[in-house]
Amino acid sequence: DALCGARHRRDAIPPPRHRRLMRGTPSTRRDNLPRHRRGVPNAGSLEQHDCPRNEFRAFLGMVRSSYKATNSYHNFRHAVAVLHVDFMLACRAKRARDLTALDVLALKVAALCHDVDHPGHSNDFEVKSSSELALRYNDASVLENYHASFVFATLLRNPSTDFLANLSRNAYREFRKAVISMILATDMARHGAHVDSLRAFADRTSFTSLTRHSFSDKSDSDDRDSRVASPRRRQFYLDQLIHLGDMSAQCSPSFDTAKDWAERIADEFRKQASREQDLGLPVSPFMARLETAADLALGQVAFIDYVVQPLFAAAQKIFPEVGELEENCRKNREAWRALGARASADRASG
Repeated sequence: DALCGARHRRDAIPPPRHRRLMRGTPSTRRDNLPRHRRGVPNAGSLEQHDCPRNEFRAFLGMVRSSYKATNSYHNFRHAVAVLHVDFMLACRAKRARDLTALDVLALKVAALCHDVDHPGHSNDFEVKSSSELALRYNDASVLENYHASFVFATLLRNPSTDFLANLSRNAYREFRKAVISMILATDMARHGAHVDSLRAFADRTSFTSLTRHSFSDKSDSDDRDSRVASPRRRQFYLDQLIHLGDMSAQCSPSFDTAKDWAERIADEFRKQASREQDLGLPVSPFMARLETAADLALGQVAFIDYVVQPLFAAAQKIFPEVGELEENCRKNREAWRALGARASADRASG
């Protein structure tokens, strides 16, 4: 509960244990996994890459302490929740069998670190305030660039936390490239492009075109006849998986958990709106309209309708295993609608 912010229920996904997830053992019962994934041969475990455990434990501790506990939403709980969903999908999704063990290790590190040292406000705030980070990263994916840099310039640069020291130079370069791409893929400015890419990939004509041109390289010129997916296709899967995990708060099987996450992000939004007003900056409209329970409920219905649902609907055509998450999202949407109707009625009668 301290890690994922979820209230335990029989129908809820079991709470993650970050050390076990990172080591390569799913937190879900082994018997509940598809038979072909029970062994999780490409789980990206520490043993598969000769990663020293002492340095790994120190790495985890430094990651956790680098998240700001004062953030209502962008904190270590959120990081572990994303890690949990991503590893669950990596274990269950048939297409994830194309991923290598190094890919999955990179996915787990990227999920755990994708918001590390988050300041509690958005890219838009960084740009509008001409912050040091905005100037450093030229207003482009400001926070995501910072999080990715933090992983390698701070977390893994210290010998006491560098659990990847035994990777070969080529493997480390591949790992670094994958992690950077995934963390940058969590920028919400790219959300529309993710949905479009998923829809195009699912279309058979576009699928063939993408396979031959976008997702192939010299060693994999005809992906249909290759047993190993090309690096571009694997990176495409990784980028989509981490974005799905990052957007899965409203896909919880427990509405109480989904509501808790919504209240947490609303708290951060309100604080940002207040700070923008204090600094004389334009206030983000949707952040300023979250004062009542009805506002929050109607906002979540719109968020699900226009952001979350289209993403998971598109993803389900490629990763059918997200169907359960999409169904949870539909149920939570109805719960939000009912909650909003009750709150609006109470406000009108009062």
